[in-house]
Parts: sequence; structure tokens; C-alpha cells
Amino acid sequence: MSETNPTPQLDLLVPWDLLTEHPLNEAERVKITQALNCFLTALKQTRLETALSLTHETLETLEPVESSPAKLSTTKASLKTWEVEDYDRYFQVNHVQTQQPAFCLLKSVIVASQQFLILCLNSQNQPDSNFPKLDSNQIEQQKQGFISYAHLLARLFDVYLEDNP
Repeated sequence: MSETNPTPQLDLLVPWDLLTEHPLNEAERVKITQALNCFLTALKQTRLETALSLTHETLETLEPVESSPAKLSTTKASLKTWEVEDYDRYFQVNHVQTQQPAFCLLKSVIVASQQFLILCLNSQNQPDSNFPKLDSNQIEQQKQGFISYAHLLARLFDVYLEDNP
């Protein structure tokens, strides 16, 4: 994966496999805590290039996350299977099953933030093109949203973060 133009694979757990709590074994706890702290450090950077580099490093600490495509014979929702598959194709996401749901959840949030940072960087580096200039306040709000996700995941996995509010 390149830091400036990664080919993201956004792997999402199917909604009915989302966790409300997820205890970790000690090895998982160490890896998740390290990744969450690195992710928070990335989001607090003022230089987008540095933030992007740190998100790349964070993703590397989580790899490999083993998963397989989710079998969607039923959606357990009001949507039909073909509607979910159509949504996945359109938004280029993969619904997956995994024995590592904690890693899959964290990885998906980091990949989303990484793509956001690339969008911000492109906005900053192409001021004369048709690419829209992003508002710095909205960028900070979005970064705060990712920080909130990190804290939510820390609570879900019952891990302590260095900047725990």
C-alpha cells in the first residue's frame, strides 16, 4: 500500500456481527492499544503528510487481518441481499466475516481516516484545479469524529489510551 495513493480495501463486519463488547486476550490487547494510540497520534498531527504516514504505520501494526467475504443469503434487515451487494459495489466496501473482529473494526476506521487525509492533502496540494478546497474547521471536526471513534473502540475493547479523557 502506498502512503500517497493506497488502494484501500474497506472491510466491514456485517451489521448483525457488530460487537457491543469484546474482551481481548493479552496479545490482542497490546496490539490494539498500540494501534489506537498511534492512530490518535496521527489524528493530532498538524501536517497532513505526517498524519498520513502514521496511519500507514498503524495499519501495518494490525496486519494481517484475516477475513473472508460474508455469506449474505439473508440480510437480517429490511434490505434484500441484492440491495446490500449493490451498495457494497457502489461504495467499494466488502462485508466480511472474521475471527478477528476487533482488528477488522479498527482497521476499517483507520482506512476511512486515511482516505479522508488523502482527500484533505489533495485539496491542499491542488488549489488551482477543480478540486474543491476543504474548510479547515470541517477538517478538524472530521478529525475529532475519528478521535471519538478511537475512544469508542477503546471502551468496546476495554483498553486504556494514553490520552484518555
